[in-house]
This record gives sequence, structure tokens and C-alpha cells, in this order.
Amino acid sequence: MTRMKGDDVDDFDPPETDGSDGAEDAAGDGGTHYADVYEFVHEFLIHIYARRVSRQNTRFRWCPQWYLHPEAVSRLEALWKAFEHLRHDPTLGPATWWRDHTDPTMQALTAPDGPFTECSLDQHQNPPALPVQQPDWLTSDGDERP
Repeated sequence: MTRMKGDDVDDFDPPETDGSDGAEDAAGDGGTHYADVYEFVHEFLIHIYARRVSRQNTRFRWCPQWYLHPEAVSRLEALWKAFEHLRHDPTLGPATWWRDHTDPTMQALTAPDGPFTECSLDQHQNPPALPVQQPDWLTSDGDERP
């Protein structure tokens, strides 16, 4: 059987690293295994949450430049932090991480109306910000607020 990068994620264990960046928690001192969300996504998440991405697949959207989407960075950072916490629980940690964190996060990010909706494999485009109307009290000289 040919092993690919990311194949060593059985039992919720992150892939082994040489620890040279100081991020690995080999001593169990409560440090993080991955240095940041970018390393977490590129070294772990994309391998265990593998999906076919194509123009034809309109139900699953992904942007190779996910790090340019503020919502994606925020959600994936929360997912990474949940992983770092739950990886210390070998009994329920993996199931909890998948059920309560990974599945909802990835469903929100990759949904047809999610932040990657206008992106393709070769084109990045952030969706416009939500429309908002500035309240009158915010621009007035008075201190009256609702």
C-alpha cells in the first residue's frame, strides 16, 4: 500500500515531526503540536479532510488561498485550538473534535454560500462584507444611544 503524507493520522495522532521548531508537545507540557493555524491546516487538516475540489462540484467549495479569507482564518484557528486541547483526551477527544468542531466548521466554510463561494482552484475572491446601515446616533454630536 502506498502511504501518502497525512496517512499517519490514525487515532487522532498528528503526524510525527522532528520537533525542531519547538512547537511539538513531546514532553506533555501543554504546548501546541502545531505552531499556528497555517501549519495545522497544511500539515494535518488538508490530509484528513480530503475532498475532491472541482468547478463541477458546487456543493463543496474550497479556496487554495484560504488564509486570505478572514472568516476562514478565524474559524480554522478556533478548530486548531480545539484540536490542541482535545488531542490530550484519547478517549473522547477525537470524536468530540470531529462532531462538535470539525464537521460544523468545515460545513460552514465549504458550503455553496460560504466564504469560498466565488473562489475556484485558480482564482481567489473574498465575498463582500455584510451590508450595514450606520445609525444616526453614531454620527451625531450627542451621546444619545438607544
